Amino acid sequence: MMIPIKEYADLHGKSVITVRKKAQNGGFKTAQKLGRDWFIDSDEPYTDNRHGPETSLGTRTCRQCGKEFTGGPRAWYCPECREKRKRQQKSKDNHKQRLGLTRKIGSTDNCARCGKPYTVTGGLQKYCPDCADEAMRENDRNQARQYYEDNKEQTNPVRNNKRRVKTKQCVICGKEFDANGTARNTCSEECRKKQRQTWQSEADKKRKK
Repeated sequence: MMIPIKEYADLHGKSVITVRKKAQNGGFKTAQKLGRDWFIDSDEPYTDNRHGPETSLGTRTCRQCGKEFTGGPRAWYCPECREKRKRQQKSKDNHKQRLGLTRKIGSTDNCARCGKPYTVTGGLQKYCPDCADEAMRENDRNQARQYYEDNKEQTNPVRNNKRRVKTKQCVICGKEFDANGTARNTCSEECRKKQRQTWQSEADKKRKK
């Protein structure tokens, strides 16, 4: 059943302004504008996609065998190759341990970022406590930039389409118009002139005060 936008907003605990803006941007499948009022099917769920998809899982390509698999943004290898690499790394670690090349927990090493000595608390530790957080953030930024460079041909069209404002409501006459992705808020040259006249009138009143 189609209900007014105010009833739909109250039904989902949202403000009328938020729901109206979402409807104007094409965020509802059933939203219709009749005259100056919006109506939405009461059975349509309210979804919030501002934070992207619910999962970051996607189709990845294994860096070792080239096979496609489902994984997160940092998944570089398929499950089979990942298991092989774990066994190989375990073998290398055991070999280093036998030769006395591994670091002992509680020993001292130098930070790979600032060179300051620190106490070893884990086998993979490379940074002192002062540098660890910033080093991890830097690694994340580098990986994010590399992911974007590798996937920007697919990412940019989708992102730009989401950002593009498809329709707007004229601030002068209230008519809906296609803004073509621009920032203009009037539907025609006539309304634009009226808007400028309004601005000029308000500016003249302020100067007289």
